[in-house]
Amino acid sequence: MDAASDMPAGRWDHGPFEESLHDAGVLTTSVVDRGVRASWEQLAAIGGVPKRRWRRFSPVRDERRVVVMLVDGQPALDLAAWEQLVSLMPGAVALPTRTAAEFGVAREAIRPPDRRFRLLDLRRVRQRRRRLRRAMRTLDADHALHRARVDEATAAAIEPGDEGVAFEQLPAYACAARIEDLFRIVASERFPVAVDMLSIDATMRLVQLLRQRGREPGAALLEAAALQSGGGVAVAPHLESLARARMADGDERTRLLAAWRGGIDGWFAMRELLLEAPPLRDWSDDQLLVLAASPPPPQVPSTTSESQEQDDDPVLTAAAEHARTLVAMREAVARDRARIHAALRALVQTMARSLVADGRIESPNQVHELSLVDALRLARGVDVQVQPLALEAPAASADMPSGSVVALGTVELRGIPASSGHASGRVVVVDEPSPDVDVDGCVLVCRVTDPAWMPLMQRCAALVTERGGPLSHAAIVARELGLPTVVGVRGVVDAARRAESARVDGAAGLVTLAPRRG
Repeated sequence: MDAASDMPAGRWDHGPFEESLHDAGVLTTSVVDRGVRASWEQLAAIGGVPKRRWRRFSPVRDERRVVVMLVDGQPALDLAAWEQLVSLMPGAVALPTRTAAEFGVAREAIRPPDRRFRLLDLRRVRQRRRRLRRAMRTLDADHALHRARVDEATAAAIEPGDEGVAFEQLPAYACAARIEDLFRIVASERFPVAVDMLSIDATMRLVQLLRQRGREPGAALLEAAALQSGGGVAVAPHLESLARARMADGDERTRLLAAWRGGIDGWFAMRELLLEAPPLRDWSDDQLLVLAASPPPPQVPSTTSESQEQDDDPVLTAAAEHARTLVAMREAVARDRARIHAALRALVQTMARSLVADGRIESPNQVHELSLVDALRLARGVDVQVQPLALEAPAASADMPSGSVVALGTVELRGIPASSGHASGRVVVVDEPSPDVDVDGCVLVCRVTDPAWMPLMQRCAALVTERGGPLSHAAIVARELGLPTVVGVRGVVDAARRAESARVDGAAGLVTLAPRRG
């Protein structure tokens, strides 16, 4: 029987995309699907899956299979496909419990398609660990090479066309070709996948050491997350160059802002991965300069209640420093990923304008109702019906249910402690990040954050998110900033809309909301 006929039915999980892709459209979701498929190919290679086994049992072997798509209007991951991938990993037979923990799936979800790899699994697991250890020795050099490739590819994406045709005037088919060129770069890069594997391995090692020292599982995870802070959070490149314009004045500032808008920096957005998000180049000068007004984030050393024990334990200290380096590297890779999406946003917008001019679509926004494949076919002259690509059947949603909220009086909500400290202030609920939002000295409440929220996080007194865990973006960055933060607070967005002020206890995971007077 062909392996494709045994493919398990899709089970869709919104969780992996709640932070960065909430409310993403069809095109963005389709682009993410293609990126995930490419990363899985690289993961299989780095993880040591034999080529013949991968060709036979790969969950992305069938080009028609979609592993990321809209379900109930939100991007979701096919968990069955992910579990199928993990089941192919060396160790799935010989070390199933360790493999399940390493790749974040339930032990019972591992179902290897054959059981002939028990002894080879152990050897390949050791080989994978040796490869990852070797990768650590050249991590900085590999990242420099990766960033150089990304910078070169994204700069080429918005260059003028043949005979000096301005980028904004490129025909749709030329934009389609450049989009494919970008994806070839994405598909060939193993470095981001290697960093993910290294960081997961380092976190597991840290948690294991803490468990050996008597911590309970939940406490070990939270303490591991805290120990990983202090590696530094770099300011995004497009904000660094914008800061230079802010420090200038007169004609020099005008020139720098014009250059910023005309380059790849201007194509970033406050929702970095959403291709439909308006680019920053469309904002006024005053709005842009507000973005650059925040100082670089301070370097906050990791502090925990067990800091003395860490100082006296060289093994734990070394593991924490190792994990800290990799957390900072993951944030740096996120900056590179945002740059690729900035280039894609530029190409999609130019392509959409060309399609409108050619009468292929009525509005530029219609291109976001197409999958990536259909958008590229349309750009190349193929007739395509413009319609959403989404499941109509309802599926289990990972959206957090609203917590029970008292209409009058103080409301206390509990979540996951993410960054210690106490803070009180006026409540500001933010649905979309914008420089126009006044969060100075306030308690910022939102559903999730991604790197584009950094300017707001640097100005608020405390942060509360409805989703996320101790290793989410909000938690990691908050610890770097020394910002009292609680994440995963069910129902806090709805409750905060009716509140006037809040008190945040980051260590206890407690958020106290005071109602509006009158």
